[in-house]
Amino acid sequence: LDGAVEWCEDCILARYNLLPSAPVRVRPSLSVEFIIQSFAEQFASASEASSGAQLQRSLLSWFELQEVKQGEVIWREGDKPQQVCVLVSGKLRAEDETGAVQDTDCPGCMFGEFGLITGDRRQNTLVALTDARLDVLTAGKWAQLQASEPKLAFLLASVALKYAGNRLHHVAISTVKPNVRAIPV
Repeated sequence: LDGAVEWCEDCILARYNLLPSAPVRVRPSLSVEFIIQSFAEQFASASEASSGAQLQRSLLSWFELQEVKQGEVIWREGDKPQQVCVLVSGKLRAEDETGAVQDTDCPGCMFGEFGLITGDRRQNTLVALTDARLDVLTAGKWAQLQASEPKLAFLLASVALKYAGNRLHHVAISTVKPNVRAIPV
């Protein structure tokens, strides 16, 4: 609900050109855990062997906690994707070569999933603005997941598509805001 109210406020402010030109802040209304749970419940309804909660726990067990220090670069624009990250705590910034900036401090926000799944090189540089904690799925673990548990890999790919859709919507909305550019992460 908070995300919906913020979106309404931004639309009203944009209509009257009252938005400041500041980095775009990501405030997804759905955490990755909620999205995974929703997809897992749909998958579980088609299978008698697993519950949605079991699928969610199974998928999240492939992630490992990583701590990053303020100023640490998590990846650079043009890098080959090596991981997908879920923000546990802290604040991150994505910036591309044009100077477009996107900040987030929202726990549960996922980064880098699309590049890891598609193999496309990173489209931005991701850096920790504060000390941060991330749940990380490495490229190696992703390959293992695809080979050993294709249902879970498909679940993660579905979550990635949901995030991509949310980001495209966010970018589309940001086009009505003067002097603000949003970038996909």
